[in-house]
Order: sequence, then structure tokens, then C-alpha cells
Amino acid sequence: MKRPWDQVKLRVRPQPAPPTEHPVEGDELHTTRGRRYLVLAYSEKQITALVLPQDEPLTEQRVWRWTWGSKQ
Repeated sequence: MKRPWDQVKLRVRPQPAPPTEHPVEGDELHTTRGRRYLVLAYSEKQITALVLPQDEPLTEQRVWRWTWGSKQ
């Protein structure tokens, strides 16, 4: 498990059509287990982000719910 402020790359599950909205730089991702990530970059295949500490204040940007897909 990564520590706070470590950079991570999250894989994006392929979609039949590109999403009309997606995370942008500065947005946050929240998992169901309480992990938080600050989005640095988005592409159709991956999201580059920083792991945020639990006590870090919320950003002013959007918050997205992130769910982990099954490994294939």
C-alpha cells in the first residue's frame, strides 16, 4: 500500500464509448475504504494521482467516487 504523497497510476477500465465527463487535474478520487487521491493527469487508460493523507482538507474541485474493478 502506498504512503501519503506517493504518486500512483490507476488503470481505467475500457469503456464502449468515451465518458462525457472525467476527472481533471486537481479533482479528488475517494474509494469506499476512505482512501483519497489527488488527480494529476487523466487519459483513457490511466489516472496519475497522489495519495492524500486522511486529515488533508478537501480540495475546491470535484470529488469522484472510485471503485476498484476485478483483475483480469
